[in-house]
Amino acid sequence: MKTQKNILAIFVLVLNTSAALAGLVWTNGALTNADDVNRSPQSILYSSNGTIFVTGKESNANGQTLIVTKKFSAGGTLLATATNSYFVAAGTTIADYPVGIVQDASGNIYVLGRQYYSSTRASDMVLIKYNSSLTQQWKKYIYNSASPTQNYNDTPGKIILDKNNDIYVAGTWSQPTLLGTEEIVVRKFNAAGTVLFTRAVAQISGKTIEEPSDMCIDSSLNLNVVARASDASNLDYVMYARITSTGSLLWKRFCTVPVGYTSIGTPQVECTVSGVFYLTSSISREVSASNHFGKIMLAKYEQSGTQISKQYTPELNLYIDATKLRMDASNNVYIGSDFVAPSGGINNSHRIYKYNTAGTRVWTYTSPETSYGLTFETYSTTSVFVLFVHSSVILPKIRKLNASNGTTIWTEDLSVTIPSGYISSQLLTPHALAVNSTTSEVAYAGRLTGDAGPPTQNNEYRWQVRKYGLTVPRIGDENTSNNEAIQLYPVPANDQLIVSIENENRSSNSKMLIYDLSGKEMLKREIILSEDLKISTSEFPSGIYFLSLQSENEIITKKFVVAH
Repeated sequence: MKTQKNILAIFVLVLNTSAALAGLVWTNGALTNADDVNRSPQSILYSSNGTIFVTGKESNANGQTLIVTKKFSAGGTLLATATNSYFVAAGTTIADYPVGIVQDASGNIYVLGRQYYSSTRASDMVLIKYNSSLTQQWKKYIYNSASPTQNYNDTPGKIILDKNNDIYVAGTWSQPTLLGTEEIVVRKFNAAGTVLFTRAVAQISGKTIEEPSDMCIDSSLNLNVVARASDASNLDYVMYARITSTGSLLWKRFCTVPVGYTSIGTPQVECTVSGVFYLTSSISREVSASNHFGKIMLAKYEQSGTQISKQYTPELNLYIDATKLRMDASNNVYIGSDFVAPSGGINNSHRIYKYNTAGTRVWTYTSPETSYGLTFETYSTTSVFVLFVHSSVILPKIRKLNASNGTTIWTEDLSVTIPSGYISSQLLTPHALAVNSTTSEVAYAGRLTGDAGPPTQNNEYRWQVRKYGLTVPRIGDENTSNNEAIQLYPVPANDQLIVSIENENRSSNSKMLIYDLSGKEMLKREIILSEDLKISTSEFPSGIYFLSLQSENEIITKKFVVAH
């Protein structure tokens, strides 16, 4: 077949390192029909094949709020939707919600949430298994069987999988012998839904579990669980415990606040593969009703529960919101939180702190904006992706930080265009962020809210799912079928790189992106195929780069070298 040479228009390209962008690949979700129905995503999962799963909640025509899970293709098409529907007696109002979603090695999806059960038992924790097409396989209720009919405050906390594809659920449930109090519970299931063990971890006398627990697992399948507790004098504690792979409780202990501090925030925990674990929480002290001081605690423990070290971030005259804890592939630890001014509850900048395995603080990142709604995820040892709302303009942002020094690589504003018929700005509320572990593409889930004008005067609540990338190009794409259609020369490039494309079937509209090895985007252009592209590389530092062409149907990436 005769090959037509599509030639790219000649551009004079200027190196741009200060305004690099992630590159929005697609958006699914728009304002279309104001009906006052509540819809909100909660958790997002990036499958290894590029498929994206999101779970959240949606209300139906009867006003019942149910757990809904959706599957999107790598190209942004909605492939499947599963609603956790069940019989509800007339006159009953339910408000179910999910807290997490995970995928096993066979592609099955597990959703953990809270579901209404009956008027006497109220809501239970619920675990739902779907296959990769979101066909339900089974559903399990989790509650304290010691009180099967009167059982309240069952609250899910965390879901994780182990290397054998067994499922662990952590949360809190009511303790019948101490009315109105809760205890931590961990339940283990196999892929068939069979319960392998249930382990409750009760508080000790005088202490009350306050919130659902966090959980982590090591390579020996031992678990660490944590939860916040308080005593009769309103002093806060963190209870942490270790559970074996067979459900035996090895020990439980309490971490107290330093002298002078009275409250502790919701704790989080992360394990290394060896079983060493980190625990973090905010702590605060109150000088007066409008004057609070806070800092973040990071404690490191051996498998035996013996403390190895404890660090505190600098104390600030600010409230600290829920603390986040993440680890990278080299066991460096990242902790961060939103901060709020004591007087009037004014939003302040969020902070993220990186510590190495020796417990040394490597860097501190303070956002240049006032913000709220912070969450973040690590990618390998190279990057930290941050999601938050810039509170001054109520605009969500995704930011990529260099993990080695905490500097910004790029920032992406999650803005939308107000459609005709809406009388006020809609609000994008971010909920979750997921990073593709192979390519570092970023998936976002949030709620889109709009106010429709006359004659309806209704609100509209929609899920919005977005994909950003390639933030680090797929190096392996050099072997894709159409990759020979792109030729880059000379090799190496000195002051100029020529890009020649030969493929008569290629889309005439494409996006061109150039990245360096760290994933920093050096250049981004919309292009129309017309003649050879000549890129000035005189201002590029010597090194390895990636050129990515993204059309409607495919993404092709090539590596090139600049040597001056």
